[in-house]
Amino acid sequence: MSVANVTLLKRRWTMELDRAIDAKYNEFSKFVYGSKIIPSKYIELIALSNSVAVDCKHCIKHHYQKARTEGASDKEISTAIAIAMTVRAGKCRGVANEIIGGLEELEEGGML
Repeated sequence: MSVANVTLLKRRWTMELDRAIDAKYNEFSKFVYGSKIIPSKYIELIALSNSVAVDCKHCIKHHYQKARTEGASDKEISTAIAIAMTVRAGKCRGVANEIIGGLEELEEGGML
Protein backbone atom coordinates (compact mmCIF):
# COMPACT_ATOMS: atom_id res chain seq x y z
CA MET A 1 0.00 0.00 0.00
CA SER A 2 1.37 3.40 -0.93
CA VAL A 3 2.04 6.19 1.55
CA ALA A 4 -0.72 8.24 -0.09
CA ASN A 5 -3.22 5.41 0.42
CA VAL A 6 -2.20 4.96 4.05
CA THR A 7 -2.55 8.72 4.61
CA LEU A 8 -5.99 8.69 2.98
CA LEU A 9 -7.11 5.75 5.15
CA LYS A 10 -5.86 7.52 8.28
CA ARG A 11 -7.75 10.68 7.31
CA ARG A 12 -10.96 8.73 6.67
CA TRP A 13 -10.63 6.88 9.98
CA THR A 14 -9.97 10.16 11.82
CA MET A 15 -12.99 11.80 10.17
CA GLU A 16 -15.18 8.84 11.15
CA LEU A 17 -13.86 8.97 14.71
CA ASP A 18 -14.43 12.73 14.85
CA ARG A 19 -18.03 12.27 13.71
CA ALA A 20 -18.58 9.50 16.28
CA ILE A 21 -17.11 11.63 19.08
CA ASP A 22 -19.21 14.63 18.00
CA ALA A 23 -22.34 12.48 17.98
CA LYS A 24 -21.63 11.15 21.49
CA TYR A 25 -20.84 14.66 22.77
CA ASN A 26 -24.09 15.99 21.27
CA GLU A 27 -26.04 13.11 22.82
CA PHE A 28 -24.46 13.78 26.24
CA SER A 29 -25.01 17.53 25.94
CA LYS A 30 -28.68 17.14 24.97
CA PHE A 31 -29.20 14.79 27.91
CA VAL A 32 -27.64 17.20 30.42
CA TYR A 33 -29.13 20.42 29.08
CA GLY A 34 -32.49 18.83 28.37
CA SER A 35 -33.05 17.40 31.84
CA LYS A 36 -35.21 20.37 32.95
CA ILE A 37 -34.26 19.68 36.57
CA ILE A 38 -32.80 23.18 36.71
CA PRO A 39 -34.56 25.93 34.71
CA SER A 40 -32.82 26.72 31.39
CA LYS A 41 -31.86 30.27 32.37
CA TYR A 42 -29.94 28.99 35.40
CA ILE A 43 -28.34 26.18 33.41
CA GLU A 44 -26.99 28.78 30.98
CA LEU A 45 -25.77 31.03 33.82
CA ILE A 46 -23.96 28.05 35.36
CA ALA A 47 -22.51 27.15 31.96
CA LEU A 48 -21.44 30.76 31.39
CA SER A 49 -19.76 30.91 34.80
CA ASN A 50 -17.91 27.65 34.12
CA SER A 51 -16.93 28.85 30.66
CA VAL A 52 -15.35 31.95 32.17
CA ALA A 53 -13.61 29.86 34.85
CA VAL A 54 -12.00 27.59 32.24
CA ASP A 55 -11.40 30.48 29.80
CA CYS A 56 -13.26 28.96 26.84
CA LYS A 57 -13.98 31.92 24.59
CA HIS A 58 -16.23 29.95 22.23
CA CYS A 59 -18.19 28.61 25.22
CA ILE A 60 -18.46 32.08 26.79
CA LYS A 61 -19.97 33.52 23.61
CA HIS A 62 -22.34 30.58 23.19
CA HIS A 63 -23.60 30.50 26.78
CA TYR A 64 -23.81 34.30 27.02
CA GLN A 65 -26.12 34.31 23.99
CA LYS A 66 -28.14 31.38 25.35
CA ALA A 67 -28.44 33.03 28.78
CA ARG A 68 -29.75 36.19 27.11
CA THR A 69 -32.21 34.14 25.06
CA GLU A 70 -33.40 32.47 28.28
CA GLY A 71 -34.02 35.91 29.84
CA ALA A 72 -30.92 36.44 31.99
CA SER A 73 -30.48 40.05 33.09
CA ASP A 74 -27.29 42.11 33.07
CA LYS A 75 -27.05 41.66 36.84
CA GLU A 76 -27.49 37.89 36.64
CA ILE A 77 -24.84 37.61 33.94
CA SER A 78 -22.37 39.85 35.76
CA THR A 79 -22.95 37.86 38.97
CA ALA A 80 -22.30 34.57 37.14
CA ILE A 81 -19.06 36.02 35.77
CA ALA A 82 -18.07 37.36 39.20
CA ILE A 83 -18.63 33.90 40.70
CA ALA A 84 -16.24 32.44 38.12
CA MET A 85 -13.70 35.12 38.98
CA THR A 86 -13.88 34.26 42.69
CA VAL A 87 -13.49 30.54 41.98
CA ARG A 88 -10.39 31.16 39.86
CA ALA A 89 -8.97 33.62 42.37
CA GLY A 90 -9.67 31.14 45.16
CA LYS A 91 -7.78 28.46 43.27
CA CYS A 92 -4.80 30.76 42.86
CA ARG A 93 -4.99 31.71 46.53
CA GLY A 94 -5.07 28.05 47.54
CA VAL A 95 -2.05 27.22 45.38
CA ALA A 96 -0.16 30.23 46.74
CA ASN A 97 -0.93 29.19 50.32
CA GLU A 98 0.32 25.66 49.63
CA ILE A 99 3.53 27.00 48.12
CA ILE A 100 4.08 29.44 50.97
CA GLY A 101 3.34 26.70 53.51
CA GLY A 102 5.83 24.40 51.83
CA LEU A 103 8.48 27.12 51.75
CA GLU A 104 7.89 27.88 55.43
CA GLU A 105 8.36 24.19 56.27
CA LEU A 106 11.60 24.10 54.28
CA GLU A 107 12.73 27.28 56.00
CA GLU A 108 11.89 25.90 59.46
CA GLY A 109 13.76 22.71 58.61
CA GLY A 110 16.82 24.75 57.66
CA MET A 111 16.59 23.77 54.01
CA LEU A 112 16.23 27.36 52.77
